[in-house]
Amino acid sequence: MVLGNIELQNNYFIVWISQMTDTISKQGLRLTNPNIQTERSEQLIPDAKGSGEIFSRLGYKLSDAIADLVDNSIDAEAGNILIRFIRTDAQILRVIILDDGRGLDSKSISEAMRVGSSFGKSKESLGKYGIGLKSASLSQANSFSMYSVSNGVGVGRKWTLDNIRKNWLCDVLNGKQIEEYLSQDFGPFRLNGSGTMIVWEDLQHLRVNENTIDTTLNKSVKSLMRDIGLRFHRFINSQKIKVFIDVQSSGMPVSGIQFTVTPLDPFSYEISGKEGYPKSFNIELPPYGKLKVETHIWPAKSNDQGYKLGGGKVSSMQGLFIYRNDRLIQMGGWNGCRDDDSEPHLSLARVLVNLPPEFDSTFQLDVTKSKVEPPPEFPSRLLSAEKPDGSSFQKYVNDAQAVYRKQKARDGGSFKYTPGKGYPADARESAKRILWQKGSKPLVSVDFTWNKLDPDTFFELDLDSKPIIVLNSIYRKTVLQGQSASVADAPLIKLLLMFLLHDHLDRKANTEKYLDWIQKINLALVTTCNKGL
Repeated sequence: MVLGNIELQNNYFIVWISQMTDTISKQGLRLTNPNIQTERSEQLIPDAKGSGEIFSRLGYKLSDAIADLVDNSIDAEAGNILIRFIRTDAQILRVIILDDGRGLDSKSISEAMRVGSSFGKSKESLGKYGIGLKSASLSQANSFSMYSVSNGVGVGRKWTLDNIRKNWLCDVLNGKQIEEYLSQDFGPFRLNGSGTMIVWEDLQHLRVNENTIDTTLNKSVKSLMRDIGLRFHRFINSQKIKVFIDVQSSGMPVSGIQFTVTPLDPFSYEISGKEGYPKSFNIELPPYGKLKVETHIWPAKSNDQGYKLGGGKVSSMQGLFIYRNDRLIQMGGWNGCRDDDSEPHLSLARVLVNLPPEFDSTFQLDVTKSKVEPPPEFPSRLLSAEKPDGSSFQKYVNDAQAVYRKQKARDGGSFKYTPGKGYPADARESAKRILWQKGSKPLVSVDFTWNKLDPDTFFELDLDSKPIIVLNSIYRKTVLQGQSASVADAPLIKLLLMFLLHDHLDRKANTEKYLDWIQKINLALVTTCNKGL
């Protein structure tokens, strides 16, 4: 009887457990799956006042905003682009961006000014979301206009924050006046029946006074030279576009002083920092396919502008350099592949990624087109990438760190060379003691000699066995300025030449850029000697 009661109690317990489990399961289902049905729909039009003010808070820097407009110019097949600041003594009145691209007709310009329009967009376009022109311009100015000519016919539209607040009213501008205005000579080029100008007015972030205007303009031009040269270096280097920047005084003729943007290539080194690099890896990202990444190691202690990228902390310029349709989007950073984006030992590591159009949906661009958000699985796939020859991404990271550490250990100090034969013997030991730093390799001696060279050459380098700086004996008398000639004469000139050529005394190959640099130095020195200075 006792056993029977126990069995009955067990059955009740099992039933109770089953009921509780079922109840918990149903509660969990309701918590995680609302399954609320729609009763009806209503139209909620965005508030025009609030929408207009959003643009100024999108996080565009000046260079981000102008780069967005350069994208449009390139999409319009422009060959020349002008960025111009128009000023008074105490105010920046407007910024204009002019190109000689295809231009727009009345229907096209209305579509181009519509927020979210996909007008003219294709997989090859640099434009992406259909909001770049509007968001970039309104992030910097309370009013912006678009003037355009196509086949000689002018059209224009204008957005102001006030009109956006009036339920998105866009001003239609006088086409004949635009034709006349755009027919002028703007300095570096003039339009030939087609082209487009964007005009920013009532500027939000370039507010200055007579004490700060020059500094602000100088900084803005310098920043744009760097950023435009970097983002569009492939287009500039291939001569697809020329970009000019200038500052023009209001009411005055064109000054004729323009800055031409030069390309700034983050992979422009001549010789890799480690033999065998760059190396490519294919990253599997199902269901999107394979993405090719190219790993690079810069040579240590490079002074190349492509390494320094306009100044600043070089260690913050490591990581992924991501391009879309040849336009540089992201300039460094590891996107979750490493915890520290600026760890000094990886300063030489840069990874080139060319995003194919089919990856647009998974590698998400931010609205300013300055950063990419890869899919969540990208970091682990990249870190585990391997090749059949034993290469791996992790080995690449180790190699980049090793090159950096080896150079630090090898150099120890700032100097690799010290004066040798042809320099006063008593001063050699002093120079060696001053230039050598504890922990570094022994310094290499640089010898000096005088020989007769071509009249247009002050010096040349003989690097066959050891570094020798050969000075032209034609100019020996001028250099000595009345002092007696000897094997160890002109020590100051010899020492200064050694310092000038310090980073080139172990050069294995000569580039056109290097030879041009040497030629200009020789020309300057020979000219000075010929004037008897």
